[in-house]
Amino acid sequence: MEEHVPEIDFQPDKRTIEDLFVGADYYVIPRFQRPYSWDAANVDDFWRDVVYDNSVGYFIGPMVAWRDAESPVRRLVDGQQRVTTIAIMFAVLRDQFEALGETNLAAGVHRYLEKADRNNEQRFTLQTEVDSRFLSQAVFKSPPEAGIKPQSDEEEALFKALDAIRKRIGEEVAKRQDPLDWLRDLRDRLLGLRVIWIEHSNE
Repeated sequence: MEEHVPEIDFQPDKRTIEDLFVGADYYVIPRFQRPYSWDAANVDDFWRDVVYDNSVGYFIGPMVAWRDAESPVRRLVDGQQRVTTIAIMFAVLRDQFEALGETNLAAGVHRYLEKADRNNEQRFTLQTEVDSRFLSQAVFKSPPEAGIKPQSDEEEALFKALDAIRKRIGEEVAKRQDPLDWLRDLRDRLLGLRVIWIEHSNE
């Protein structure tokens, strides 16, 4: 009897960050992936590409994921540094909107970071197999828990990226009489970023 070998779909698909962060999908960074390691130079380059040098719809490269049949969970094989940085930027944007009293705009951004699953339980859109209380509770949670400190080299890198992004957005807000238009533009730039999405499935 011939053994059934599951088909693996390697078809690339053009998507935006908004496509990835809305809907029923959740993303997990597997334990075997290298830890978050972007430094100030990486964040600077990404910030310049997203905010200053390119128009809405800028292409940020491929992202590769694996999923089991019928599962809403995608395990990121490539692209975890970029998607984590984007998620941190969403969190800082949310907090800026909240600080300006724009609770509806803050909630609109937060829905990209946390949403109800099939059981109507709230789950973060981006998760890690290696437990990171700092990322989930001090960054993604609304409101974030300020007292949580980094407990590993990876969390220290996450903290430095968070701090760098806070400073950059804070500087832009401080120099504008009405920063809401700029903050909304940044939100739309992030949501409009384009990727080539490659999904491996055992369907």
